Amino acid sequence: MAEANTCNSFVTKWEDLRKRARSLETDVDVKLLSLNKLGASLGGVRGSALHQESNFGLDNVSLSRNTFEALSVDIQNLLDQLTNVNERMEELLRDSVYARNPASSHTMQRHREILQDYSHEFRRAQGNINVLLERELLMASSNAGICQINIGSDGLNNRRSDLFLKEHEHIKSSDKLLDDQIGLALSTKESLFVQRLGLKNISKKMTTLTKRYPAVHSLMQKIHVKKSRDAMVIAAVVSLCLILMFIYSVS
Repeated sequence: MAEANTCNSFVTKWEDLRKRARSLETDVDVKLLSLNKLGASLGGVRGSALHQESNFGLDNVSLSRNTFEALSVDIQNLLDQLTNVNERMEELLRDSVYARNPASSHTMQRHREILQDYSHEFRRAQGNINVLLERELLMASSNAGICQINIGSDGLNNRRSDLFLKEHEHIKSSDKLLDDQIGLALSTKESLFVQRLGLKNISKKMTTLTKRYPAVHSLMQKIHVKKSRDAMVIAAVVSLCLILMFIYSVS
């Protein structure tokens, strides 16, 4: 029973941590998408705004940088929280009977890979946007001729960025759907495993009781035989005493 309770406690804590991890992963994905959109807008802004005016305003650059810094702080906080949850999951798995369970190990590995992918994507996006912001700051003092030269290539880059972002969203959606299905299957398997442990414990107890009952029965029989023997001895002693008293009284 204690083992079954331990397993149930593990499953409850494991599922809570998995839900928390997946929630954080979703939040990180949304923030990264916003960050990539910011990068795409910076990459394409010269093809639209600069086509109408010779300079990209410093105010717009400052606003974009503030947005970038706020998103970076939010994403870093989410990644730190996700790292903490993953570490707690690893510790919980390491100290449980599921440490060698392939399904649980696969789930843990999957969460590690997602964290690594998000961290890599975050660093890549940060680097790209920093470069874009510096370039836009320089372009704020450029003349209209230089801006016109870059209009065509920037528009093409913007369209490519949009296509890449859409493809990225599709891949992420498919990946999350697949992860949900795998998670459901793993949860079912873990539940069946817990039930199997419970039935195994019941079987052990039944076997123990079966072994104990013959021993108790045998002990009761021995006690009964000993009591009968003691009664016979006492009866014989009493009879002998009565006979001796009778003989003594007659003589």
